[in-house]
Amino acid sequence: MSRASRRILLGTGILLLLAGLVGLLVWELLSSVLEAKYLTKTAQKMTWEMRPGPSERIRYPGEGPYDVRLGYSKLPDYLARLDQAGWQIDQQAEISREMARVADLGLFLP
Repeated sequence: MSRASRRILLGTGILLLLAGLVGLLVWELLSSVLEAKYLTKTAQKMTWEMRPGPSERIRYPGEGPYDVRLGYSKLPDYLARLDQAGWQIDQQAEISREMARVADLGLFLP
């Protein structure tokens, strides 16, 4: 096989590989099959349950307008003041590790 034939064969192989990758990318962008599969598995692991005492994985909302208006962003302050006044948390919802990971990424929780 001559050098020119090898170059053509190599170039054709690389071109076909790139075309295949672009095709897969376009397919994913149009169908979102892979994204849906990943998000479904992640969502199934995002759970919570009531546990005695304060939660170790509590995540408080940020300073969004809705959270500020309804007072959710002030929850840590309110809870600290209640604790100083002698109140205790009897039970609190504890989120799963997966839900905590999603919250730490800055995504909205269900």
